[in-house]
Amino acid sequence: MKTNPWTLVKFVDDGTNPYLYPKAEPVPAAPTIITPTSSGFTGDYILMPRSNTYALGVEALRQACTQEKNQHQPKVVINGREFYRQNSFFENGLARIIDFNTLTHPDGTPRTMEERLRYFNTWLDSSCGVAYQAKTTKLKLSLVCLQLIGIDKDFAGTFLPVDYANFPGTELDSSSSNFVRDSWMTLLEGDNKVYQEYLAVLKAAKGTDVIPGFWKRQNTATDELRAVCVSNLDSNLGAYGNNYLNLGVRFLRRSP
Repeated sequence: MKTNPWTLVKFVDDGTNPYLYPKAEPVPAAPTIITPTSSGFTGDYILMPRSNTYALGVEALRQACTQEKNQHQPKVVINGREFYRQNSFFENGLARIIDFNTLTHPDGTPRTMEERLRYFNTWLDSSCGVAYQAKTTKLKLSLVCLQLIGIDKDFAGTFLPVDYANFPGTELDSSSSNFVRDSWMTLLEGDNKVYQEYLAVLKAAKGTDVIPGFWKRQNTATDELRAVCVSNLDSNLGAYGNNYLNLGVRFLRRSP
């Protein structure tokens, strides 16, 4: 019998987002460092159906995990209440790498290239939030974003309001010449080995060296919070931090 490898981590909200429930106490801004938040889960995944909004996708994941009493999907505790959370960007990347490198089915028959690329042939949404500071090129990446984990299922706006100054995350300047590399290393929690393995898979799939990009917003009218997803092979390869929250999303769920 498998044991549950997950340890609950207690978070509190920064108190700025009306869509996060339940209400939480304010916390000071976190230092701008990369803090590992993920585990190297190597089990099976379930690709969930496309949802029309980010919030509906999160709600579908919550309901599915609750119904199946999922012991592998990670949780967080917010003010004493447990929430199943979406996979982090790192966890999605690791799932793609491990699945691609799985060469055979359980019965020993070989997997086709199409089967090995199944998680690369769709975009995957994550728990990672990107907060933009109004009228600047600065942004913060929060790898396990409470506002996105606790988003109300009925929310259908393009982005969530946020107080950038008090938003906890790793701050980057998107005008920097090193921004793309720095953003990917932040999203992958500083794990250069995983980054290099990811590049190797992209090269095997595309037949040429590929450096994934990061699509972002700049000089927004107000502070705003969006979610970061990873794109599929047929589109501009990379991380997307400029998507609308009221567009379709797709999550990977860990098999119970």
